[in-house]
Amino acid sequence: MAKVLYGLAGEGRGHATRVKAVADELLRRQHEVLFLTGGDALPFLKEAYQAHPGVRFIEAPVLRFSYKEKGTYQRVALRRTLWNALGFWRKRHHELERIAEELREHDFAPHLVVGDYEPLACRLARRMNAPFISLDNQHYFAFARLSSMAFSEWAFALSIRFTCRFMCPWKKSVIISRPSSHGLRLSDSVHWVGPLIRREICEAATHPRTEEDFILCYLRPSIERETLEAVRASGKCARVYGLGEHPTDGAIEYCRVSAESFTRDLLHAGWVVSTAGNQTLGECLLLKKKTLLIPEPGQMEQKMNAAQAKQWGVWAASNVTIKILSEFLRSAEHTHFPHHTPAEIHAVDILENCMGNIQD
Repeated sequence: MAKVLYGLAGEGRGHATRVKAVADELLRRQHEVLFLTGGDALPFLKEAYQAHPGVRFIEAPVLRFSYKEKGTYQRVALRRTLWNALGFWRKRHHELERIAEELREHDFAPHLVVGDYEPLACRLARRMNAPFISLDNQHYFAFARLSSMAFSEWAFALSIRFTCRFMCPWKKSVIISRPSSHGLRLSDSVHWVGPLIRREICEAATHPRTEEDFILCYLRPSIERETLEAVRASGKCARVYGLGEHPTDGAIEYCRVSAESFTRDLLHAGWVVSTAGNQTLGECLLLKKKTLLIPEPGQMEQKMNAAQAKQWGVWAASNVTIKILSEFLRSAEHTHFPHHTPAEIHAVDILENCMGNIQD
């Protein structure tokens, strides 16, 4: 049995759901996992693993996007986001010392450190002389051939390559989770594993289930206003995640982000309207959900996800109008992803190989 320190970004729930798929497989193989995270991910994972004897937590500071108003929606404020990152960077030594002390209190000397777009885990691994593996979606842009992208996407891809080097400059291997490996430069140290889907979603996908007459919305503040206006006008009931808990607004119910309730609603929703994050896309493809993706303004990665997903029957729109939503709701087309392999098994095989197949 090995000890795995797993650092993950706390912004949104996409990183947490991807990590849960891998952590479930690690725990099934009797490894111990200590999560290093904060923000939205921490309560999600604590609820999922409450009272699990093989799981522990250390809270970490979170790098967050800042937003600014632009017309009727919000977009990422690049300068403020970079300023926040500089503040985070200035405090890194203090945070690393604090986390190292908590690891000593937990008597947790990791055999392996895994990072999902979280900048402290890599630096902790170097301090503790432990191997580090990056397992995320963002490294696709660090290892994809520019020739496989549109010219307009090159600047974004190059900027993400720089960001990935900041997040984890020292790594033994990279595992990239995306629906397709198109354009990737794979090698002995760069691996592709496909979408990492939580076990409960995978199991549900193999059984018949009823779809109910409501829309599941997973939104961020940047696309909240226009999207909810269109949803109200549609007359459909909607369950909204990602915006916090608020009083019910007519047919719109605001829900707390919860692993159990979100999974239940995802399984039974008649339609899904969501930001174009990689993780939600993977789950909707597996479940063959009628899905409308809305890339957040200023988020080129989400724009690229949405463009790629159209080949599998996913709808995409830069902003949702009443007309677009009405056409989407009337559409009879479900997504049609060609296949799903157990990516979490492949991913953990790679992690164990890095650890030298440590046994009890």
